[in-house]
Amino acid sequence: MSFEFLEPDRGAPELGFEPVPASVLLPQARAAGARIEVRDGWQVAVEYGSLEGEREACHATVGIGDASWLGKH
Repeated sequence: MSFEFLEPDRGAPELGFEPVPASVLLPQARAAGARIEVRDGWQVAVEYGSLEGEREACHATVGIGDASWLGKH
């Protein structure tokens, strides 16, 4: 059995299929209302609303910074 069909470089942009890697935190970010963008080929949460609202939420609970999209060596 081959899993080659799961390889991202096998995407077919001409058919509208371009897989984009995503952090394991993306589902939680979406559930929290994050706006998602693609940065350096990765789907990442970029904002959760107003800056003041994000500050208040971080003071009341916890804030995280997902660096999955940064280069890896």
